[in-house]
Amino acid sequence: MISNEFVIQRHATCPKCRGRMLLRINSRTNVAFYGCEKFYDRENHCAYTEDFLSGWYRIIEENSIKSVGEEQQEDWLF
Repeated sequence: MISNEFVIQRHATCPKCRGRMLLRINSRTNVAFYGCEKFYDRENHCAYTEDFLSGWYRIIEENSIKSVGEEQQEDWLF
């Protein structure tokens, strides 16, 4: 069976419960979104979700991922 969720090392935290946000795919629409890891947790259920771009920007913000400019990229690669 194919899983419809992906775990990345640099994750965003859920603003509702502080759990990890997981990248998931909606099985009906095939649209990517981020959902709280505690969605299936019976005791600490959390149904917080956000669209893919909002989640991605939060990952960048929370982990201070900085993009390398085009000029710097060539020097960085070689």
